Amino acid sequence: MEYKIKEIIANYLGMEVKDIDLKMDIIEDLGINSYDIVSIVGNFEDEFDIEIPEKDIRMFKTIEDVVNYFLDKEEI
Repeated sequence: MEYKIKEIIANYLGMEVKDIDLKMDIIEDLGINSYDIVSIVGNFEDEFDIEIPEKDIRMFKTIEDVVNYFLDKEEI
């Protein structure tokens, strides 16, 4: 799960997966803006066949937040 999330982000940003760390801040460290996050979330939704409410997207501050969100969804 973690690798796939990093891979989606890395592919979108044109980065290597190994360069993305769980502690990275989505805005500060990766420079992802609101347009980018909507596009990336769309990729997550397609990959994991899930709909992510806007209120949940606002909780994504770090890569770890995103990974934990999906891990929590898997348990449901």
